Amino acid sequence: MPEVTVELAKRQQETGKSIAFTNARGVYAPQAAEHAFALLLGLTRGIHRQNRNLLTDRRAKLPVIEIGGLILGIIGMGGFGLEMAQRAKGFNMKVVAINPYRTDKPENVDQLCCQLTNDRL
Repeated sequence: MPEVTVELAKRQQETGKSIAFTNARGVYAPQAAEHAFALLLGLTRGIHRQNRNLLTDRRAKLPVIEIGGLILGIIGMGGFGLEMAQRAKGFNMKVVAINPYRTDKPENVDQLCCQLTNDRL
């Protein structure tokens, strides 16, 4: 169930400062993952450089990076992390995730690191 919360009192005790921390668990994870992949593709395709060259009337052949076969590292396997992993698999990427609170390896994750053990408690 999507939820948005603000944790203020607990964090004030931890930090000694009046800072509001927000959590948007489950809200807009698919849309945020799509946006993140759009940015990733834009960077690997050099769209920003091509646009700059076009505006300055320069013609340059720039390298293009293919993301298939690359490794995507994801920190945290909440809603956003799971959505990123799903999209990465669609691009034939290897997915390595870090999440200390998860013991099961999600479907679209090749390797899950930092599982919570008694040594870390």
